[in-house]
Amino acid sequence: MDISIATAMGLSIFLFPLLLFVSGKFKWVPGLRFKIASLLIYTIWCLINLILEQQGNVIGWRWLAGGLCISAVLLVSFMFWSVLCWGYTLSMLLCLAENHSVDSQKHWEDLYAGPEGIRKLTTNRIGVLIALRFAFIEKGQLILTKFGELSAVIIQTGSSLFGIAS
Repeated sequence: MDISIATAMGLSIFLFPLLLFVSGKFKWVPGLRFKIASLLIYTIWCLINLILEQQGNVIGWRWLAGGLCISAVLLVSFMFWSVLCWGYTLSMLLCLAENHSVDSQKHWEDLYAGPEGIRKLTTNRIGVLIALRFAFIEKGQLILTKFGELSAVIIQTGSSLFGIAS
């Protein structure tokens, strides 16, 4: 594999999540974290390519190939990151967009979650967690399964890696 492309892949696969994790320690909004981390990846890669070019190791088309590799990894990362970060929020926004305006926050909750409101939505989500074996009910208590615990750890780790949660 070409050194320019290998550098692009290495930076975007390994350094990018690290940058998102580190930026999560600052009080920046998630979108800014993602943009700064992306810009740093491209900047570092360009500087490395300039050094390699001086040594005659990078040909013009490899700039394009490396840039496209970084872009592909960042695109996939953004999809995971945005679902973790904005899934529920965007659903609420789309609900508001369908209605153009609402009289109150309670009315918005009712439009989003149905006439029984957020409580019904929560009950529905609990049913999904139980159906997927993340949790079960025993003696009136909702209990997390081992699979649920493992999934929670993976989600928390993903959120930390992508700078969403600290």
